[in-house]
Amino acid sequence: NDLNPNDPNDAGLDLDGDGLTNLREFQIGSSPKLADTDGDGLSDSQEFAQGTNLLVSDTDSDGLLDGEEIALQTNPLIADTDSDGLQDGLEVGLGLSPLLSDSDSNGIPDAQEDTDRDQLSNQAELNLSSDPGNPDTDGDGLLDGQEVISGCSPIVPDLTTVIGQAVDGLGNPIVGAEVSVQGTKGITDLQGSFTLQNVSTCSIGSIRVVANATVDGIRLQGLSAPVPPIVGGITNVGEITLLPIKAVQFIAQSLP
Repeated sequence: NDLNPNDPNDAGLDLDGDGLTNLREFQIGSSPKLADTDGDGLSDSQEFAQGTNLLVSDTDSDGLLDGEEIALQTNPLIADTDSDGLQDGLEVGLGLSPLLSDSDSNGIPDAQEDTDRDQLSNQAELNLSSDPGNPDTDGDGLLDGQEVISGCSPIVPDLTTVIGQAVDGLGNPIVGAEVSVQGTKGITDLQGSFTLQNVSTCSIGSIRVVANATVDGIRLQGLSAPVPPIVGGITNVGEITLLPIKAVQFIAQSLP
Protein backbone atom coordinates (compact mmCIF):
# COMPACT_ATOMS: atom_id res chain seq x y z
CA ASN A 1 0.00 0.00 0.00
CA ASP A 2 3.05 2.27 -0.42
CA LEU A 3 3.21 2.96 3.33
CA ASN A 4 6.39 2.49 5.32
CA PRO A 5 5.92 -0.30 7.87
CA ASN A 6 8.78 1.17 9.88
CA ASP A 7 7.33 4.69 10.06
CA PRO A 8 4.67 5.08 12.80
CA ASN A 9 3.99 8.64 11.65
CA ASP A 10 2.53 7.79 8.19
CA ALA A 11 -0.67 6.53 9.80
CA GLY A 12 -1.69 10.15 10.31
CA LEU A 13 -0.86 11.17 6.76
CA ASP A 14 -3.30 11.37 3.85
CA LEU A 15 -1.51 9.69 0.98
CA ASP A 16 -4.30 10.15 -1.60
CA GLY A 17 -5.45 13.58 -0.43
CA ASP A 18 -9.06 12.53 0.05
CA GLY A 19 -9.48 14.01 3.50
CA LEU A 20 -9.11 10.73 5.40
CA THR A 21 -5.93 9.65 7.14
CA ASN A 22 -4.20 6.49 6.06
CA LEU A 23 -5.11 4.90 9.38
CA ARG A 24 -8.77 5.77 8.95
CA GLU A 25 -8.82 4.32 5.46
CA PHE A 26 -7.22 1.12 6.74
CA GLN A 27 -9.86 0.88 9.47
CA ILE A 28 -12.84 1.29 7.13
CA GLY A 29 -11.41 -0.75 4.25
CA SER A 30 -10.99 2.00 1.67
CA SER A 31 -7.82 2.51 -0.34
CA PRO A 32 -5.25 4.99 1.04
CA LYS A 33 -3.97 5.32 -2.54
CA LEU A 34 -7.29 6.22 -4.19
CA ALA A 35 -9.18 9.38 -3.34
CA ASP A 36 -12.39 7.75 -4.66
CA THR A 37 -12.06 4.09 -3.79
CA ASP A 38 -15.27 2.91 -5.48
CA GLY A 39 -15.10 5.31 -8.45
CA ASP A 40 -18.57 6.78 -7.94
CA GLY A 41 -17.61 10.43 -8.28
CA LEU A 42 -17.42 11.16 -4.56
CA SER A 43 -14.19 11.24 -2.60
CA ASP A 44 -13.89 8.84 0.31
CA SER A 45 -14.20 11.69 2.80
CA GLN A 46 -17.38 12.94 1.06
CA GLU A 47 -18.88 9.48 1.30
CA PHE A 48 -17.86 9.18 4.92
CA ALA A 49 -19.66 12.47 5.62
CA GLN A 50 -22.72 11.51 3.54
CA GLY A 51 -23.03 8.10 5.15
CA THR A 52 -22.77 6.31 1.81
CA ASN A 53 -20.71 3.19 1.28
CA LEU A 54 -17.13 4.03 0.30
CA LEU A 55 -16.70 0.58 -1.22
CA VAL A 56 -19.93 0.44 -3.28
CA SER A 57 -20.49 2.88 -6.14
CA ASP A 58 -24.28 2.72 -5.89
CA THR A 59 -25.05 2.53 -2.19
CA ASP A 60 -28.84 2.22 -2.53
CA SER A 61 -28.73 0.04 -5.68
CA ASP A 62 -31.11 2.30 -7.61
CA GLY A 63 -29.11 2.44 -10.84
CA LEU A 64 -27.42 5.78 -10.13
CA LEU A 65 -23.88 6.25 -8.87
CA ASP A 66 -23.64 8.00 -5.52
CA GLY A 67 -21.97 10.96 -7.23
CA GLU A 68 -24.77 11.18 -9.78
CA GLU A 69 -27.31 11.26 -6.97
CA ILE A 70 -25.58 14.19 -5.29
CA ALA A 71 -25.53 16.05 -8.63
CA LEU A 72 -29.24 15.32 -9.18
CA GLN A 73 -30.08 16.14 -5.56
CA THR A 74 -31.62 12.70 -5.04
CA ASN A 75 -30.93 10.73 -1.89
CA PRO A 76 -28.05 8.27 -2.36
CA LEU A 77 -29.32 6.29 0.63
CA ILE A 78 -32.90 5.86 -0.65
CA ALA A 79 -33.57 4.00 -3.90
CA ASP A 80 -36.85 5.83 -4.53
CA THR A 81 -36.29 9.41 -3.44
CA ASP A 82 -39.78 10.67 -4.30
CA SER A 83 -41.54 7.50 -3.04
CA ASP A 84 -43.56 7.05 -6.22
CA GLY A 85 -42.80 3.35 -6.66
CA LEU A 86 -40.09 3.83 -9.29
CA GLN A 87 -36.40 3.75 -8.42
CA ASP A 88 -34.38 6.87 -9.10
CA GLY A 89 -32.24 5.33 -11.85
CA LEU A 90 -35.31 4.04 -13.70
CA GLU A 91 -36.98 7.43 -13.55
CA VAL A 92 -33.91 9.14 -14.98
CA GLY A 93 -33.77 6.53 -17.74
CA LEU A 94 -37.44 7.10 -18.58
CA GLY A 95 -37.04 10.86 -18.66
CA LEU A 96 -39.04 11.33 -15.46
CA SER A 97 -38.09 13.33 -12.41
CA PRO A 98 -36.75 11.29 -9.49
CA LEU A 99 -37.67 14.21 -7.25
CA LEU A 100 -41.38 14.43 -8.18
CA SER A 101 -43.92 11.62 -7.84
CA ASP A 102 -45.94 13.21 -10.68
CA SER A 103 -43.28 14.54 -13.04
CA ASP A 104 -45.64 16.22 -15.52
CA SER A 105 -48.17 17.36 -12.90
CA ASN A 106 -51.06 15.77 -14.78
CA GLY A 107 -52.57 14.12 -11.74
CA ILE A 108 -51.28 10.66 -12.66
CA PRO A 109 -48.40 9.31 -10.51
CA ASP A 110 -45.32 8.39 -12.50
CA ALA A 111 -45.76 4.72 -11.59
CA GLN A 112 -49.20 4.72 -13.23
CA GLU A 113 -48.08 6.51 -16.39
CA ASP A 114 -47.51 4.51 -19.57
CA THR A 115 -44.21 6.03 -20.63
CA ASP A 116 -43.56 3.76 -23.62
CA ARG A 117 -47.23 3.74 -24.76
CA ASP A 118 -47.56 -0.03 -24.82
CA GLN A 119 -50.88 -0.17 -22.94
CA LEU A 120 -49.21 -1.09 -19.63
CA SER A 121 -48.41 1.27 -16.79
CA ASN A 122 -44.82 1.62 -15.63
CA GLN A 123 -45.70 -0.19 -12.40
CA ALA A 124 -47.42 -3.02 -14.26
CA GLU A 125 -44.30 -3.48 -16.37
CA LEU A 126 -42.12 -3.71 -13.28
CA ASN A 127 -44.48 -6.34 -11.86
CA LEU A 128 -44.19 -8.33 -15.11
CA SER A 129 -40.40 -7.79 -15.43
CA SER A 130 -40.95 -6.12 -18.81
CA ASP A 131 -39.20 -2.88 -19.78
CA PRO A 132 -41.27 0.28 -19.14
CA GLY A 133 -39.02 2.07 -21.63
CA ASN A 134 -39.54 -0.40 -24.48
CA PRO A 135 -43.03 -0.96 -25.92
CA ASP A 136 -42.04 -4.41 -27.21
CA THR A 137 -39.75 -5.83 -24.56
CA ASP A 138 -39.21 -9.22 -26.19
CA GLY A 139 -38.98 -7.86 -29.76
CA ASP A 140 -41.63 -10.15 -31.19
CA GLY A 141 -43.59 -7.45 -32.98
CA LEU A 142 -46.39 -7.14 -30.43
CA LEU A 143 -46.83 -4.42 -27.83
CA ASP A 144 -46.32 -5.65 -24.27
CA GLY A 145 -49.90 -4.68 -23.40
CA GLN A 146 -51.31 -6.57 -26.37
CA GLU A 147 -49.45 -9.67 -25.30
CA VAL A 148 -50.77 -9.48 -21.75
CA ILE A 149 -54.34 -9.01 -22.99
CA SER A 150 -53.91 -12.05 -25.25
CA GLY A 151 -52.51 -14.16 -22.42
CA CYS A 152 -48.99 -14.20 -23.86
CA SER A 153 -45.67 -13.27 -22.29
CA PRO A 154 -44.25 -9.78 -22.88
CA ILE A 155 -40.74 -10.96 -21.98
CA VAL A 156 -40.50 -14.15 -24.07
CA PRO A 157 -40.79 -13.91 -27.89
CA ASP A 158 -43.96 -15.75 -28.93
CA LEU A 159 -42.52 -16.63 -32.32
CA THR A 160 -42.07 -19.70 -34.47
CA THR A 161 -40.57 -20.55 -37.87
CA VAL A 162 -43.12 -22.15 -40.19
CA ILE A 163 -42.07 -24.53 -42.96
CA GLY A 164 -43.98 -26.55 -45.52
CA GLN A 165 -44.43 -27.33 -49.20
CA ALA A 166 -47.00 -26.29 -51.81
CA VAL A 167 -48.05 -28.98 -54.29
CA ASP A 168 -50.73 -29.39 -56.96
CA GLY A 169 -53.43 -32.03 -57.05
CA LEU A 170 -50.96 -34.58 -58.41
CA GLY A 171 -48.39 -33.91 -55.70
CA ASN A 172 -46.07 -31.90 -57.94
CA PRO A 173 -44.28 -28.97 -56.26
CA ILE A 174 -45.54 -25.51 -57.16
CA VAL A 175 -42.83 -22.91 -57.66
CA GLY A 176 -43.53 -19.28 -56.80
CA ALA A 177 -46.69 -19.85 -54.80
CA GLU A 178 -47.53 -17.08 -52.36
CA VAL A 179 -47.87 -18.31 -48.77
CA SER A 180 -48.94 -16.38 -45.71
CA VAL A 181 -49.79 -16.82 -42.05
CA GLN A 182 -50.44 -14.26 -39.31
CA GLY A 183 -49.37 -11.43 -41.59
CA THR A 184 -46.06 -13.07 -42.52
CA LYS A 185 -45.66 -13.77 -46.24
CA GLY A 186 -43.29 -15.71 -48.45
CA ILE A 187 -42.77 -17.44 -51.82
CA THR A 188 -42.14 -21.12 -52.49
CA ASP A 189 -38.79 -22.15 -53.97
CA LEU A 190 -37.93 -24.56 -56.81
CA GLN A 191 -39.03 -27.50 -54.64
CA GLY A 192 -42.26 -25.79 -53.70
CA SER A 193 -40.92 -25.39 -50.17
CA PHE A 194 -41.21 -22.30 -48.00
CA THR A 195 -39.86 -20.94 -44.74
CA LEU A 196 -41.68 -18.20 -42.85
CA GLN A 197 -39.67 -16.78 -40.00
CA ASN A 198 -40.79 -14.87 -36.90
CA VAL A 199 -44.42 -15.89 -37.11
CA SER A 200 -46.39 -14.75 -34.08
CA THR A 201 -48.03 -17.51 -32.08
CA CYS A 202 -49.76 -15.20 -29.62
CA SER A 203 -53.52 -15.69 -29.24
CA ILE A 204 -53.81 -18.40 -31.91
CA GLY A 205 -54.64 -22.02 -31.30
CA SER A 206 -53.05 -23.52 -34.40
CA ILE A 207 -50.96 -22.49 -37.39
CA ARG A 208 -52.74 -22.58 -40.76
CA VAL A 209 -50.91 -21.38 -43.86
CA VAL A 210 -52.79 -20.02 -46.87
CA ALA A 211 -51.21 -20.61 -50.29
CA ASN A 212 -52.11 -19.03 -53.63
CA ALA A 213 -50.69 -19.54 -57.11
CA THR A 214 -51.55 -19.15 -60.78
CA VAL A 215 -50.54 -22.09 -62.97
CA ASP A 216 -51.26 -22.05 -66.73
CA GLY A 217 -53.71 -19.20 -66.17
CA ILE A 218 -55.65 -21.09 -63.51
CA ARG A 219 -55.80 -19.64 -60.03
CA LEU A 220 -55.06 -22.18 -57.34
CA GLN A 221 -55.49 -21.99 -53.61
CA GLY A 222 -54.84 -24.20 -50.62
CA LEU A 223 -54.92 -24.21 -46.85
CA SER A 224 -52.66 -26.24 -44.61
CA ALA A 225 -53.93 -28.54 -41.92
CA PRO A 226 -54.01 -26.89 -38.49
CA VAL A 227 -50.78 -27.54 -36.60
CA PRO A 228 -50.04 -26.52 -33.00
CA PRO A 229 -47.21 -23.96 -33.07
CA ILE A 230 -43.79 -24.78 -31.67
CA VAL A 231 -42.93 -21.58 -29.79
CA GLY A 232 -39.26 -20.78 -30.21
CA GLY A 233 -38.84 -23.63 -32.69
CA ILE A 234 -39.94 -24.88 -36.12
CA THR A 235 -43.58 -25.59 -36.96
CA ASN A 236 -43.95 -27.91 -39.95
CA VAL A 237 -47.37 -27.68 -41.59
CA GLY A 238 -46.45 -30.32 -44.18
CA GLU A 239 -47.85 -30.30 -47.72
CA ILE A 240 -50.45 -27.79 -48.84
CA THR A 241 -52.41 -29.03 -51.83
CA LEU A 242 -53.46 -26.20 -54.13
CA LEU A 243 -56.61 -26.71 -56.20
CA PRO A 244 -58.57 -24.47 -58.56
CA ILE A 245 -60.34 -21.86 -56.45
CA LYS A 246 -63.82 -23.07 -57.36
CA ALA A 247 -62.91 -26.56 -56.18
CA VAL A 248 -61.54 -25.13 -52.95
CA GLN A 249 -64.76 -23.17 -52.40
CA PHE A 250 -66.82 -26.32 -53.02
CA ILE A 251 -64.73 -28.33 -50.56
CA ALA A 252 -64.98 -25.57 -47.96
CA GLN A 253 -68.77 -25.47 -48.30
CA SER A 254 -68.91 -29.25 -47.88
CA LEU A 255 -66.99 -29.19 -44.58
CA PRO A 256 -69.09 -29.55 -41.41
